[in-house]
Amino acid sequence: MRYGYSLLIAVLFLFVTAGCQLLKDHDTPSPVSTVATDLISSLGLEADAQGHLWVTEAGSGTANDGQLTLITPDGTVFPVVQGFTS
Repeated sequence: MRYGYSLLIAVLFLFVTAGCQLLKDHDTPSPVSTVATDLISSLGLEADAQGHLWVTEAGSGTANDGQLTLITPDGTVFPVVQGFTS
């Protein structure tokens, strides 16, 4: 039974030190920047190899205004497909 307590203490020590490292890793805030505004209930976001962002929007719920939007790396917003059921 003596080895059982030693093993338990060793495992607890590993969990505590690993947990402290995870907390330490999350202390530094990630950089955040706004690339587009006025999106209507965005649902999904994908980035392609050229750095474009593709956003699906659910729309307002009162009209058929759901759409697929393309956002270029310089922040220009283009509606690609419009009129999805909202």
